[in-house]
Amino acid sequence: MKKKILVLMGLMCFIVAQAQQGNDDTNEGRKGHHNKMANLTPDQAAELSTKKLTLALDLSEAQQQQVKVLELERAKKNQEMRKMKESKKELTEKERFQYKSDRMDAQIALKAKMKDILTPDQYKKWENLSQKRRGKPHRAKKGQHPQKKQG
Repeated sequence: MKKKILVLMGLMCFIVAQAQQGNDDTNEGRKGHHNKMANLTPDQAAELSTKKLTLALDLSEAQQQQVKVLELERAKKNQEMRKMKESKKELTEKERFQYKSDRMDAQIALKAKMKDILTPDQYKKWENLSQKRRGKPHRAKKGQHPQKKQG
């Protein structure tokens, strides 16, 4: 009986160790993913983004063309920003503020354009995808959950 318990505990330790190692590999893969996307041309990045959105949102041909234009525009701006950041190692406070302000303005404009292109259901899905990509949770922050009813 003791041998069985020891074998089970050893097996559980092995499984936990393997699971943690798998998570580390996944995180490294994400970092690599961003580097690979940075090496794409704006046309390639726009094409891939449009295809992903087409699969996720079931876009029509007309919607695909409109979204591709937006994605190409966004990819070109991202490439410019990346080059600017690479050429200048450290941004001043004023430049950092301007950079963040420009990014937010671009996000607001993109959101408005996508709202015009997509159906209400597609737009809702797109917003959820955008939030997941940015890492924002779908529910309220801790401490802001509705109170559970006591029965």
